[in-house]
Amino acid sequence: MIIYLETREVFLEHVRRNRIEEEVGERLKAIAGRRVSPSKVRAWRNSFQYVSQFLLDPKIPAALGVAIEYQIPNTSRRIDLLLSGRSPDDSHLDQRSLSQLFHYLIVSVHKRPTNI
Repeated sequence: MIIYLETREVFLEHVRRNRIEEEVGERLKAIAGRRVSPSKVRAWRNSFQYVSQFLLDPKIPAALGVAIEYQIPNTSRRIDLLLSGRSPDDSHLDQRSLSQLFHYLIVSVHKRPTNI
């Protein structure tokens, strides 16, 4: 289950309009039937503002997927923020910058060669 799934551009617009925590909170209530504590809303506001500064980089594709509150199937665990997509020219973003921003494992998925 994913509570919030939008493109980079829509996410940035929600942050610009100071609506990101409301968007996520409303979707969490509609999808999972859960309300959000004020401390969680503050945490979202602070962290999403920080993430948005990183995502303003024009080298990041506009169609990058931004998923928030991703429930890992068959577990009680969730991922707070998941970024998905690929660069149109197959170039790679500086993963050191990503690692400094996030305390997550950076996974790069590539096409499987057809000759295997």
